[in-house]
Amino acid sequence: MWFWVLNNQLARRNLHPNGASYLRGKRYLAEVRPEGRPEKLPQNEGVLPVGETAERLAAELGVARATIERDAAFALAVDMGS
Repeated sequence: MWFWVLNNQLARRNLHPNGASYLRGKRYLAEVRPEGRPEKLPQNEGVLPVGETAERLAAELGVARATIERDAAFALAVDMGS
């Protein structure tokens, strides 16, 4: 359900660019996994596709890999209150 909420909010046309960055960063942080450890998707118990999470999300969301990584740092900073 968490992924659906993030994707649904990212699809909003009136989303502020900072909001989009935050949501992309939160999605990346939710999906990233420790190296070498397969992660199962909660809804269908399938294994995530092979490849780096940032690259996969960048292709899916139409942004660069560096943007996803910066968005993750931004989301962490917002959550920490900095």
